[in-house]
Amino acid sequence: QWSIVAGGGNGEMWLQDIHSSVIEASGGNNNKQPTTDKPNMQLFMENSVQAIKPNHQGPVIGLASRPGGIIVSIAHDGILRITQTFPTPKALLGLGGYKVWVGSVCIDSEGKRLISDGRDDVVVVHDFSKDPEVNDDEGDL
Repeated sequence: QWSIVAGGGNGEMWLQDIHSSVIEASGGNNNKQPTTDKPNMQLFMENSVQAIKPNHQGPVIGLASRPGGIIVSIAHDGILRITQTFPTPKALLGLGGYKVWVGSVCIDSEGKRLISDGRDDVVVVHDFSKDPEVNDDEGDL
C-alpha cells in the first residue's frame, strides 16, 4: 500500500491511499489497446481523501516519509510533527521550538534520525536510534 500526502499553505495536510495491481501481459486483442509482452502495474485510488489532524498553524513547507506509514511534516509554525498514516492518520509527536523559518526535513536511511535545516544556517538532528535514558535517582529531574 502506498499513500500520497500533501501539505497546504493553510497548514492542512491530506492523505490519499493508493494500491497497485499487476495486469498480465496481453497478446492480440480486439479492444485496440496496446499489446505488450510484459506485465504492467496499474494504480488505484482507494477510499476518499482523508484530512490529517491536527493542522499546522502555518504553511507546510516540508514532508518526508519512511516505510511503515510514518511521515514527518514541518511548517512555518515552528513545529516538526511525526504522524502515523496507516491504518488511520494519527499524530504521534510534535517537536517545537524552531525560531526561524525551516527549510526542509528528511529522514536518514535507517529511519532513526530526523534532519532539518532553517534560515539560521543551523542543521538540527533528532536521534531516535537509542532508547531514552531513565534517571531513577530521587530528586533528579
